[in-house]
Amino acid sequence: MLKIRNLYARFEDFCLQDICLDVPIIQNLAKPTQSPNQSPAQTSTQNLAQSSDQSPAQNLAQKIAIVGESGSGKSILAKLILGLVKPSQISGEIEFCGKSLLHNPQIRKIRGQDIAYIPQSPLSALNPLHTIEKQILEMFELHHSRHSQLSAKQKVNLLDETLHKVGLALEIKTRLPHTLSGGQAQRVMIAMMSILKPKILICDEPTTALDANIQKQILNLLSSFTDTSVVLISHDLEIVKAFAQHIIVMKEGQIIEEGTKARIYTSPKAPYTKLLLDSLRLPRIQTTPQSKELLSLTDFGVFYTKRKFFKSSQIKALEHVTLSLKQGESFGIIGESGSGKSSLALGILGLEQTFGQCRFESLALPSMKRDLRFRDNVQIVFQDPFFALNPRFCVYEIIYEALCPQSSRSSHISSQSSPIPSRAHQAQALSTIKRLLQNVKLDEGFLYRYPHTLSGGQAQRVAIARALAKNPQILILDEPTSALDKTTQKVILELLLELQKSYALSYMCISHDLAVIEAMCHNVIVLKNGKAIESGATKEVFENPKSKYTKSLLDARVVDSTLQRI
Repeated sequence: MLKIRNLYARFEDFCLQDICLDVPIIQNLAKPTQSPNQSPAQTSTQNLAQSSDQSPAQNLAQKIAIVGESGSGKSILAKLILGLVKPSQISGEIEFCGKSLLHNPQIRKIRGQDIAYIPQSPLSALNPLHTIEKQILEMFELHHSRHSQLSAKQKVNLLDETLHKVGLALEIKTRLPHTLSGGQAQRVMIAMMSILKPKILICDEPTTALDANIQKQILNLLSSFTDTSVVLISHDLEIVKAFAQHIIVMKEGQIIEEGTKARIYTSPKAPYTKLLLDSLRLPRIQTTPQSKELLSLTDFGVFYTKRKFFKSSQIKALEHVTLSLKQGESFGIIGESGSGKSSLALGILGLEQTFGQCRFESLALPSMKRDLRFRDNVQIVFQDPFFALNPRFCVYEIIYEALCPQSSRSSHISSQSSPIPSRAHQAQALSTIKRLLQNVKLDEGFLYRYPHTLSGGQAQRVAIARALAKNPQILILDEPTSALDKTTQKVILELLLELQKSYALSYMCISHDLAVIEAMCHNVIVLKNGKAIESGATKEVFENPKSKYTKSLLDARVVDSTLQRI
């Protein structure tokens, strides 16, 4: 068992306090062994026979979830258990099977083999220069030196069996990480850890930024581990509800509440837990679209030019999309990763080559050409605000840059000389920036703060304020809440709906979160492999889907009757 008692750990700007936690493991379950003359299939059969002799209670691995907002200490606790971070001050105890993990040089033998960790971003954890096969086998050989007598063929057979278990095709062995989708990369990390047969597997936000179908597949995969206790770190209470048996709620480095899934969701005690559960009730759109058509697409498509030596070819990322966006309307775009959602947004903005017809206020827009009037009236809010905000600029400078005419910015870049604005212009700009911050519920204290000092929700509000600087008619929202926890997500959605009501804004919302689309969009279009599968009123599409693909997306939603009654 993993035991944590009265843990206190101080870091530069954060501390964990009074952490007490138990993670049970399956006792008396022998590690899988394999003789040199025994195939992986024979080994699996032998281990199954061994485990069948135990009681059912012993064969049920624990599924534990740690939930809380961003910055509550979930990830840092997981890394501290494995000795991946070093606090400036620490007290208390972390024990695994009776052995202390604090200041223990043997923790390297425990890390990976007995307690495995899957980080939040799998692509950043994989070596970009090595194939998937090499990386998984390297992990196995490092931690299972006692199996070094296995032949190369037996190791490959074991790898094939592991890949099959996590639902990956064998051809993926020869691929490099950058060629994988988010779901494939997550499965590779699970395969890399599960091949070690750890007693505890810690998964840090394994479903973040994945579409509903892939989320469901990853959760089913983690739930299938019967000989490994899984600790799931997540800010998504719907995911936690579908997966965990025991739930731990953290806030500001402390455990606020813990208990069984049924007790936490039906009778929460802490006000903070009640706040988290209340965040599942998303605000609903109340406005009605006007008759004025702002944007229309007819047989619209996006293509990329692939060049190789002296030859070039065109690859269609999107084709045959027809839609209409009216003033004050919210239009949702849904589909799996790689379905063409972001390509559609880039094509509308003129950032990719397009074909078909795109009209803004009845004026046809040529491919890759958008005039200043269009760019002022159509703005975009990106998925990751920290990636979209200049880290060298304070909030005032970020929004001030958006207020400047584009012609002035381009001439400034070419001349590399900074024109000195008049005092009157500076005063007017400051007043406008303060008003924009007030509109997104930020006070003047944020004017001279830098992006790295902001929370995810605050940074996204700054990005929205920058997009509103030009008084646009259309905002393209590319996964505006996927990187945020549920409480912050609800605040941002309430803000967007309030701004839409005040300014008659039109939204084109791209999201894999179907609950967000259902809450804030009048109409929706479903994309698959670059083609429009289905479109119509959101309520009609969600309640009576026509295509099998749309039905599969809706069926994959991790929502049960208990959540719907909250």
